[in-house]
Amino acid sequence: MSMRNAAVAIFVPTAICICGCAHSTWSGQIDRWGTLREVMREGSTSGRVQLSEAATRHVYGIGALEALGGEIIIIDGDAWVGQCSTEGSTTEEPSGTSDYIATLLATTYVPRWRRQSIDQDLTRDELEDYLKQTAAKARIDTDEAFPFMLVGTFIDCSLHILNGSCPYAEQADKPEQPPCRSHYDSAKGTLVGFYAENAAGVLTHHGRRTHIHSLLREPSLIAGHVDDLVVPAGATLYLPALP
Repeated sequence: MSMRNAAVAIFVPTAICICGCAHSTWSGQIDRWGTLREVMREGSTSGRVQLSEAATRHVYGIGALEALGGEIIIIDGDAWVGQCSTEGSTTEEPSGTSDYIATLLATTYVPRWRRQSIDQDLTRDELEDYLKQTAAKARIDTDEAFPFMLVGTFIDCSLHILNGSCPYAEQADKPEQPPCRSHYDSAKGTLVGFYAENAAGVLTHHGRRTHIHSLLREPSLIAGHVDDLVVPAGATLYLPALP
């Protein structure tokens, strides 16, 4: 498996193929533009790739806009952009995002997914353990990074949207442009993320094995970075289908 550095209703992507579709399977490749260390710690936030170039059919991904101007989530080639505004936050739908440029982006091409219902409530930490165990049973190499998707109603969901500065940096205790933050006791939507061991500063934040973005539909439309949540029993987990 390789990682290439290339310098309302619950939303379920309509083009997801469950096992049985006559398409190729996930190759294990993750395309990456920028690292968290470069962007968040070292301040290298210039544009690296245009969303229209990276977001094509069957592509899933997460990232940040140039100059840390917002959050990106890509679901089956549709790129959604969350940004702060004077009203708090706005989410741009795919039809208007083709001209946006990312400073940080990780994408992968997944033509087929396998899905299963989660049978227990999972905190953020428990979710990471669950992902590793479930992926291993699905014959995914958990020593390498892999994508996942979650669809359902999430509990105690906390999000942020970048607003021009890193909310994790030491100097960000009182940033000039603090991120927009939201918390929902209950929210419906789709989460896209990557699980990666020993990828802190590259694909995940320090202390985490996952990096997750959300597209919530209820109680409001919002695309953002997931800080914390509980995934309840009954949510659906999608993992890449292998041959």
